[in-house]
Amino acid sequence: MVLSACETGVTAVTEAAEEYVGLPAGFLIAGAPAVVASLWPVNDASTGLLMERFYENHLERGMEVAEALCEAQRWLRTLPLEEALARYEPYLRRGQERMSIAAAVARYKELVTRSKPYPFAEPYFWAPFVAVGAVMS
Repeated sequence: MVLSACETGVTAVTEAAEEYVGLPAGFLIAGAPAVVASLWPVNDASTGLLMERFYENHLERGMEVAEALCEAQRWLRTLPLEEALARYEPYLRRGQERMSIAAAVARYKELVTRSKPYPFAEPYFWAPFVAVGAVMS
């Protein structure tokens, strides 16, 4: 189970009794073997790239969940700006194949305005996601 929205792995134990379990634990109790969730508000552009790489690692390369996430996080923090922009260019041309054209344009513009050579090097962009659950062999 992948919960890639903001703060999906945070449990507000002081808010309400049902929150003590939290989303990740709830999915594990319901039978999900593993859950990927975030610990703070996430950035759209970096999360899109991270999740795309995570799914490539897990579904196409056959990596275990934690290994796939860890590799995707390492990859994202060392992703050069040019490669990040190149990954969004097909979305700009194809329109709504995977995301709306408006979302693609917004993410592309956000990347262009980040003039750093590695725009997602800071932990804010790659570190909010954790994998919890069983390792399947």
